Amino acid sequence: MRIASALIIAAVGLAGLLAGAAQAEAAGTLTVCLGKDTPPFSDIDGGKAVGFDVDVSRAVASLLGRELTIQWFEMRSPPDEDDPDPARAQNAMLNAGKCQVAGGFPLITDDLTPSTDKSRMPDFTGITRAERKEQVAIGPLVASKPYHYFAFTVLLGPKAAGRKIASLNDLQGLRIGSEDGTLGDAMLMWYGHRKYMRQIVHWTPGKTVEHGGGLLDHLEHGDIDATLVELRRYDVYRAAHPDTKITPSGFYDRVGFNMGFVAPARDTALIGEVNGALDKLAASGQLPSMAKAAGMTYVAPRMPAVAKPPAYPDLIGDD
Repeated sequence: MRIASALIIAAVGLAGLLAGAAQAEAAGTLTVCLGKDTPPFSDIDGGKAVGFDVDVSRAVASLLGRELTIQWFEMRSPPDEDDPDPARAQNAMLNAGKCQVAGGFPLITDDLTPSTDKSRMPDFTGITRAERKEQVAIGPLVASKPYHYFAFTVLLGPKAAGRKIASLNDLQGLRIGSEDGTLGDAMLMWYGHRKYMRQIVHWTPGKTVEHGGGLLDHLEHGDIDATLVELRRYDVYRAAHPDTKITPSGFYDRVGFNMGFVAPARDTALIGEVNGALDKLAASGQLPSMAKAAGMTYVAPRMPAVAKPPAYPDLIGDD
């Protein structure tokens, strides 16, 4: 028994030394987990890391006097039934030591306090076969201050261009398009106690027929007059179709969430340093210009900084 105890103590001591060495080695770097193929937030273009989250991460690392290292990961879209929950999957990467913070993370209460204690990691650069199956212990996350707002917006087709949209109530009389199974579809279907239920044309994401494209192609060609989607989708579409006739309404729905950095709850000191860097970026007014350079429409964070998941009253609206 004494021998076993001695071995355990020695192992713990060695682990502490190794951890200290790893921390010392990482002191000059900031390793950030970022999602691949999520423009205009983060992406790889011609072997180069691009996107708003990449630029913000790089600026934060610079202000902290560190060199940025990106740990890329990817979540399949649409997700497979066997895929791990995205928030818990990133939590697992953080707790497995694959990165120090995760960027572009939705600041939602349920995602910061997972209801399970284990999760698989997403596919990431350098993942091994064993790691794909590994169940990693996860726990509460601490969030930084938000640096932008993930908004849902109404987009208008050519026939509805110029129509003023101050709320979803202003979609009356328009042909509305939506994609089954998306949050935007739920927001449209439940709004006003299902007032638009018979007014919405549904498509399956990625499986439209006409024009060989997706929902926004239908909007472009006048098959529908309006839709409600993530603002980032318009930014991506506009980059690929600079002559588009689709126009943003400027209306942002009440359902949305802030985006920020997160780390395991034990790393509050690091998040404090990140907050200091974000404060400097916000005070200097650089965030909107960084977003513009990345081809992203910038929407400033909204309070509360960390929000609850959308509830029924948020979906039906009261305007």
